[in-house]
Amino acid sequence: MKDHQLISLAQDGRQEAIAALYEKYIDAIYRFLYWQTNQNVEVAEDLTHDTFVEMAQSIGKFNNQGKFKNWLYTIAKRQLAAWMRQKYDLPKEPLFDNLARPEESIDPEKQEKAIKKVEKLLEQLSETERSVIVLRYLKNYSVKETAQELELSISNVKVTAHRAIKKLREMSL
Repeated sequence: MKDHQLISLAQDGRQEAIAALYEKYIDAIYRFLYWQTNQNVEVAEDLTHDTFVEMAQSIGKFNNQGKFKNWLYTIAKRQLAAWMRQKYDLPKEPLFDNLARPEESIDPEKQEKAIKKVEKLLEQLSETERSVIVLRYLKNYSVKETAQELELSISNVKVTAHRAIKKLREMSL
């Protein structure tokens, strides 16, 4: 069965369609998260589980405008970003939004600590890598928006983000 058929059935509440989508994409999502978490099996498994739970809960919001696989990867990236924020003790909201709205910000000591951690890590990246990371993961820009903002190709943004994350991961070990 094709994705659009499975999605339609899943949106109608058919559990077997959700299970079929799960079976079709679990390996790809797990592999993605496995490599993004520096080959941490337990974390990759947890994030994969969380991704598919969110998929099942949000399937009604998918509007068939884009590819389902891309939508699923977006959910996985959000799960990964949440895990990274927790791992590095970063605020839940995008860091720079908290700086702009101090009346709604987190505990000032925690915020200062998080800012220093982020700044220290980002200083070690090239200007392009730093810009991509800030836009993609701290300001939550899409790949397309990041590419437009930095006047780069979409593939260049993806490669730069991948390499920068790899560097950050190695620096934090």
